[in-house]
Amino acid sequence: FHKSMVVLFANETLLTEAGVEKMPETWQEFYDGCKMVVENTAATNCWSIHVEASDLDGFMASVGVYPQADPATLTSKMNDPAFVEWFELVQQMVDEGLARPEAERYSGDDEMIAGDAAFTTGSSSGIYYFPANEDGTFAIDWKVIPIPHSEGVAPVSTVYGANVMAVKE
Repeated sequence: FHKSMVVLFANETLLTEAGVEKMPETWQEFYDGCKMVVENTAATNCWSIHVEASDLDGFMASVGVYPQADPATLTSKMNDPAFVEWFELVQQMVDEGLARPEAERYSGDDEMIAGDAAFTTGSSSGIYYFPANEDGTFAIDWKVIPIPHSEGVAPVSTVYGANVMAVKE
């Protein structure tokens, strides 16, 4: 079976052009790097936001909110102050022109290739779909990195995929 993780695809070419010296590990570093991308390059965006349920789960865990619901009461933790603060950061990034939803579903990597995004979120299984030239090379240098996390929260991701196991006696 195959398991996937929520990851960040990073456009190293654009980040280098912007003067970003290391891949962001925290959400603050991510925000700061995105400001540099928009201020120092021709890109009109930094983060092409792709969000599905597993991504949202990973984002919640990245700010220390996990599991998504209280196990005893099954009450959602979507209003947890740490997660609300994360959403406010994302809204701030959208308002400042640092982030926007991907133009079409799964188009974040195309926006990266076009030089108009430094990051997009997705499944690690999407690595096989990253747009390559006919000769197998890429128009940009790119890599897969963990999603950022809040200060004081260990790096995390969400593992998802086929959850079927067959056991033979």
